[in-house]
Amino acid sequence: MITGFDHVQLAMPRGREDAARSFYAGLLGMAELPKPPVLAVRGGCWFASGAALLHLGVEEPFAPARKAHPALLADDLDGLEAVLTAAGHPCVRSDGEIPGVRRFHTHDPFGNRVEFQQALPAGDGTGRLKARAQAAERGRGARGAPALPFNSCVHIRGVALMLNRWTQTRSLRSVRS
Repeated sequence: MITGFDHVQLAMPRGREDAARSFYAGLLGMAELPKPPVLAVRGGCWFASGAALLHLGVEEPFAPARKAHPALLADDLDGLEAVLTAAGHPCVRSDGEIPGVRRFHTHDPFGNRVEFQQALPAGDGTGRLKARAQAAERGRGARGAPALPFNSCVHIRGVALMLNRWTQTRSLRSVRS
């Protein structure tokens, strides 16, 4: 049984770690995590913020992920959009497509699509996140299976992985050990 996931990985070209750091740490405010020495020689970077763990791994030949993407949660979507736009990363808004969620996507320095989401307040009448929370409180999903309180989604190669509260209980300390 799957109980959660550890991280999401995006590809990057060899030797572009400084560009990754500028975007993921500098603009997004994620903390860079040290890679184990045996993996560090392969290149790439690891980043974390809250429950989000993102690995960038060198892929040769490199091809950016234009459709598959991580969807990261933000606490100030408008502020983040302003920072990214000012830094030359155009943002495409998709508000209203998913009830209860404000969102946009942009591309990292390598052309990988990255989505950012922020839930609307619980009383906005859209019901998406409220319905999930109510199902989790009842302990049952829509089909009677045990429900987890989902609160984000990551799309990888056409598969949607839901992030649950288990991932949010992990601390940066436990991730590094």
